[in-house]
Amino acid sequence: MVLELEDAVDIYRECSTFPSVTSGRICNAQAPGHVRVYTSWSQRDLEKGELVKFGRGHIVQLDIVFPTPATNIASEQWNVESPSGKMRAIVRKGTSKKGEEKQFIEIWTDSRMQQCIDVDSLDVHGKIYENGEFGCLEWSHSETHLLFVAEKKVATSKSYFDRKAMKDLEEGKPDVVLGDEYLYKETWGEQMGSKVQSVLCVFDIEAGAVSVLENIPDDVSPGQAVWCPDDLGIVCVGWSHEPYHLGIIYCPMRKSVLFCPTLGSIDQSVRSPLFSPDQKKLLFLENPVGGPHFRCSELKMIDWSTKGVVTAVPIVHSAKDDEFQGLFNLRLPKRCMASDSQRLILTAQWRSQSALIVVDVETGEVRRMTNDPQFGSWQFLDVNNNLILAVRSSPSRPQHLVMGSLPEAGQEDTIKWTPLDDEQEEVKEIDWKILSIDVPAERRHPQFGDLSYECILLQSKEKSSDGKKRPLIVFPHGGPNSVFTADFALYNACFVRCGFSLLMVNYRGSAGFTQNGIDSLIGRVGDQDVKDCQGAAEKVIEMGLADRDRVLVMGGSHGGFLTCHLIGQYPDFYKAAVARNPVINMTSMFGSTDIPDWTYTQIGLTFDFKSNPDADIYAELYNRSPIRYVDQVKTPLMLAIGAKDQRVPPKQAHEMRKALQARGVQVRALCYSECEHPISEVKSEADCFINMLKWFNEHLP
Repeated sequence: MVLELEDAVDIYRECSTFPSVTSGRICNAQAPGHVRVYTSWSQRDLEKGELVKFGRGHIVQLDIVFPTPATNIASEQWNVESPSGKMRAIVRKGTSKKGEEKQFIEIWTDSRMQQCIDVDSLDVHGKIYENGEFGCLEWSHSETHLLFVAEKKVATSKSYFDRKAMKDLEEGKPDVVLGDEYLYKETWGEQMGSKVQSVLCVFDIEAGAVSVLENIPDDVSPGQAVWCPDDLGIVCVGWSHEPYHLGIIYCPMRKSVLFCPTLGSIDQSVRSPLFSPDQKKLLFLENPVGGPHFRCSELKMIDWSTKGVVTAVPIVHSAKDDEFQGLFNLRLPKRCMASDSQRLILTAQWRSQSALIVVDVETGEVRRMTNDPQFGSWQFLDVNNNLILAVRSSPSRPQHLVMGSLPEAGQEDTIKWTPLDDEQEEVKEIDWKILSIDVPAERRHPQFGDLSYECILLQSKEKSSDGKKRPLIVFPHGGPNSVFTADFALYNACFVRCGFSLLMVNYRGSAGFTQNGIDSLIGRVGDQDVKDCQGAAEKVIEMGLADRDRVLVMGGSHGGFLTCHLIGQYPDFYKAAVARNPVINMTSMFGSTDIPDWTYTQIGLTFDFKSNPDADIYAELYNRSPIRYVDQVKTPLMLAIGAKDQRVPPKQAHEMRKALQARGVQVRALCYSECEHPISEVKSEADCFINMLKWFNEHLP
């Protein structure tokens, strides 16, 4: 039986108190026999409508763990320990008396704050970038300098009719320009609205001064910088501005260059450089430029003495289900190499799970470290002196921290994990399993016919009080080259506790299923992925786990695209649907999204900056889109729209809304004014869940 809304609100309120880890490190400075661990977390505060950010500490002595009280770190944008562990750099945000946002660089020792610099007062650069696609905050090995990324300083724009500005210009003041108040400034797209042109900056701690490095070309935005051995230079990634910016978030295939002293540049799509502990190797991830937005990566390695480049881990094109599926990582963790400078520890997408793996960068061998059936998700955080910090969870177990000592090479799967605090109580109502689905002969890919796909099925362990099978929500992920893993997620846990079963579909094309899986979907969206989702739903019904008359569907982004395809291609199957920021019409999306190349890739074409679709291409874009089937739709549809979305512009959802209204199909639209592509603002996220639940309840038989 599906719960009433009042009970659902209580369940959501309870589940939203489970925090999520955002970062963690094993601190360097420690007394003999002691290990200090520091982690950062976030938690939803429904009353304030915001994310609470807090830090936690643990002191480990032998096998005894002493947690320390959590502290609020909401104002911290960066908090980085120096190599010796004796100092700490913090970038903190604040507010001026006029209500304007300010930033401060603080240098701390164990006993006091040594320095505090008002960034604006330096007048050298714009806002310091937070962590993300570009950002970094790196101590020099000598602990005398900090390296970071900030927005480039630009002249202040004033009106031609501003007398003071005119006078300043006549007096030769260089920081004023007239007539550019409304000049369009091209940003890096979705969730990067303030990022136009980045610069590398160095803070001299002793002098209290910041300088901007000038040897980066003007048509490149630098980021992800690290110091070279002995502080003899800097290695960084530079993203090409090309003719115009393309959206960069979730797109690790943009044209970029690895700038290395004495090496020249490596011109591909590169990211995340890091040096081994012995400073003899430089590692980074590499992809071809263009194509699917998320794909299998190569791990590259440079011998710093010879500058020779080798492939440590190649792209994995095919593998058996129990074999390594390839590297599907957006970034390498800042510290992920063992003390031997040969073994690299990473989180790997391994089909419908995330696992810890160890990579021997000399031999290329990859070994799985974790395979505990209780936990479907492992996330690596840090390694220091061969101690590993990680967090694990499952659909029924919220995240909790564990630490272990790395065994000898070849024995990594025997690692003993020690919980650092009491595990969060298991959500006992939730049962979960991973289902593997074979593709029928008529739906097999002509080139990759051996591919299968998987689903994660979440169900309640409790029997329904009315004797009916619980309603099934079919839930395809976005991307399309993303993936669901068996971890704890707020919406998923709440839906199961509110009386639903959830089928999370990793259709062919999902990340973590080898590069062949990614390639299989190119040119087949709106067909292969749709039929995989429908096939998964039919399989669960065939297994007797769901009732054909009580099936629902929901999804966001490309998952919303699939939701709208499913109710159009199977008009009598789904009782209700919810689509969050869905792609509806790829024809109209091409000219309005921050990723126009995505539309070309999905229909099997190669994007060029000069691309200008002709009638045939527009026809193919239309034929792949859900809007093609709008005349067949009968299913009531609710749309959730982020008003600031640059990835899938709001007009996409409104196009579907208007089309259904004109045809008399029941449709409801929610518009969240502060949200971009993810509807993740705390109040909006909570409102969306309750409205989804209400919508599904209203349309169940």
